[in-house]
Amino acid sequence: MVLHRPLNHWWFFLSLLLGTTAQMRLEGQTTTATLHGRVVDELQQPIAGAHVYLTGTSFSATTDADGYYGISGIPAGKYVVRVNRVGFVPFIKEIEISAGSTQQVNCQLSARTLEGITVLAPSVMEEMQRLPDLRGTYLTTGIKNEVIQIRHSSINTMQNHGRSVFARVPGAFVYEFDGTGNAINIATRGLDPHRNWEFNIRMNDLMINSDLYGYPANHFNPPMEAVDQVQLIRGSASLQYGAQFGGMLNFILNRPDTTRPFSMRMQLSRGSFNFFSGFAEGGGQIKKLEYYFYFNQRSSDTYRENSDYSYYSWHAAAIYRFNPDVSLKAELSYMYYNNRLAGALTDSMFYENPRQATRFRNYYQPNILVPGLNFNWNITDQTTLNIIASGIRGDRNSVLFLATPNIPDTINAATLDYNPRQVDSDHYNSNNFEVRVAHQYDLGNMHNRLVGGLRLIHNDLHRQNGGKGTTGIDYDLTITGDWRRDIHFISKTSALFVEHSFGLTDKLSVTPGVRLERGASELSGKIVYYPEEKTPQTIEHNYLLAGFRSEYRFAETGNIYGGWSQAYRPMLLKDIIPLAATDSIDPNLKDVTGWNAELGVRGTVRKWLNYDVNLFGLSYKDRITTVVLTDTLGNTRFYKTNIGDNFNKGIELFLEFSPLQWTHREGLTGISLFTSSAYMQARYTKGTVRSGNENIDITGNHVESAPDWNLRSGLTYRWRGLTATLMHSYVSETYADALNTREPNKTGTLGLVPDYHLWDVFAAWYYQNWNVKLSITNLFNKPYFTKRPTFFPDPGVWPGDGRNVVVSVGMRL
Repeated sequence: MVLHRPLNHWWFFLSLLLGTTAQMRLEGQTTTATLHGRVVDELQQPIAGAHVYLTGTSFSATTDADGYYGISGIPAGKYVVRVNRVGFVPFIKEIEISAGSTQQVNCQLSARTLEGITVLAPSVMEEMQRLPDLRGTYLTTGIKNEVIQIRHSSINTMQNHGRSVFARVPGAFVYEFDGTGNAINIATRGLDPHRNWEFNIRMNDLMINSDLYGYPANHFNPPMEAVDQVQLIRGSASLQYGAQFGGMLNFILNRPDTTRPFSMRMQLSRGSFNFFSGFAEGGGQIKKLEYYFYFNQRSSDTYRENSDYSYYSWHAAAIYRFNPDVSLKAELSYMYYNNRLAGALTDSMFYENPRQATRFRNYYQPNILVPGLNFNWNITDQTTLNIIASGIRGDRNSVLFLATPNIPDTINAATLDYNPRQVDSDHYNSNNFEVRVAHQYDLGNMHNRLVGGLRLIHNDLHRQNGGKGTTGIDYDLTITGDWRRDIHFISKTSALFVEHSFGLTDKLSVTPGVRLERGASELSGKIVYYPEEKTPQTIEHNYLLAGFRSEYRFAETGNIYGGWSQAYRPMLLKDIIPLAATDSIDPNLKDVTGWNAELGVRGTVRKWLNYDVNLFGLSYKDRITTVVLTDTLGNTRFYKTNIGDNFNKGIELFLEFSPLQWTHREGLTGISLFTSSAYMQARYTKGTVRSGNENIDITGNHVESAPDWNLRSGLTYRWRGLTATLMHSYVSETYADALNTREPNKTGTLGLVPDYHLWDVFAAWYYQNWNVKLSITNLFNKPYFTKRPTFFPDPGVWPGDGRNVVVSVGMRL
């Protein structure tokens, strides 16, 4: 069953776009800025459309028809200015911007042509960068962080391919279960990858976790075609954002060409399993108003049978600059998709045919709206105020025949029809308000930075689960009778944080911080199989968390960094309510608490080496886990409890080396080698699990879904306008349960997850305003799976995708 095939609509839209935008190439006005300049060629002729940006930040601009650009609102500090334009050698310059200054940087680009073919000069260290010490009101001194440059890379953005997007993030474990890219599931340092819920997830600094205290999963996912960069801040720096162990993950969307009142870009993609993607973005600037929008539509039958999907997403944003120091941004984003789920497999089914399906009438369908306001005021040259108000409105719906994969969904002999499916709906009404202030000052010759803020949250998660659905085969939310669970989980919390970076010398800084969270979540409603007196519950969120980090700059582009901070993970709604009458919850269940720490060294050596290597430790106490219990008849049931403590330690390594830059021989050709690797020991330090009639000590056992080795390495080749990457990934074996069961059970819910090797190829060719992209994932078509989930989407084996080929063509108007 194919949910939608939109290709004809896109060709109509393309022809209409070509006809209308040809008449809209009017000149815009250059915006006054703190950093400004002009870009010319070797004949001193202006270069229009050059991309000027400060590496590792969101500050960027595009040159106008006369080659001029302007960037405003840049905090004081040291930066690297980079200028890119197809057909020219990139320009790179290190600068230092003083508070209140207006600095001019002009540059001359050298053209590269050969036999009439436009050449994009090769360069290393483009796709992985790092944040500046202060980004707006966000203090990042001494923080372990990665900035993934999406816009000008060969990454597979057409399919939101997680392994491609996070290829250069050491230790990023990508959990795959449906091959759609509608949800990216990642974790670091042995945490749970389910829908990124160990992170504070943001888009343009707006928080997009569906409900941080009830169900913190990230249901809204922007299309990577619309993303300029992904910012990942590790857990020891999470005090500014929240108490999450994983840290913060921020998707920064593209910005428009501000030198024109209107411009447009389109990307059309086709691929294996009837994959289609149409993406369009546009925007511009009219006087003081900057605006941007995108629309994306994707669909595919996907690798497995009975797993087709249709996805829609759009975004609209406008920024009004009252003056160079005051701006207000309003944005609205929407995402909808309907995904048919093929069902989990047993191990024997997987090895027989990983493409087969055990379900054909199971569906999953979220629709999420994200409104947001962002007010920014540079009060003085040293002080910035930022106010953010955002929300999540929407639903997460599913229609499922629920059973372990060894139980087929067949005709009921008594009714001569299929059994009724279960209908579940979550309704999100989440509200977030943040006020942040950053202040810089000098004490003697030392530079200091202070940031502080307040966050208020008021969420209402309305969960309606266990409805008796239809016996049909289509997506249908109709139910008969009442919901088995009809509950509200209302969370009201406030949080205060302060961090201060003290400059002890011109090279050494220390940054202590503290975060205070207070509030509670209240459960009310009806659960038909649960004692009425147990339903009303109140979970308090009262924590005082502390942290400390430091940085020593031993060179202009190199530093040693380290930090430690506390974190906690609250009990979620799914933790305190059993999913079925046969399941049970530990009455003494409590929050997870612990801390993060790291010590590392990072930097660049001219243009030929980019490195970041660090040791880390993560303490995770009172881990909440669903224990799979099997009775003497082989029946499976689930028990939620704190099973014990675990400590995860290891090393994370990122290296990118350009041998031709090193030997000063890079010309039209560029080669870079990279490795993004991690070794981790994630082990239980204490704990017991009940199995049958005995309690088993799990001290020393492996933590579930936490591989010892997670290795990705690749070769990137650049020639003329072509960039191509060959990447190898290796993930070592993992366990599905705390008992470290190796032999699979008959339902596929327990057993070893075997190690796997995968090869991927990504390529992109840019010529003037056109581009062509190619992606081949799982080049050798290797069967594999990444995890055995114990709850959504179904317990059992979920195969990863086989070989998948996508070709994409894009143009800018």
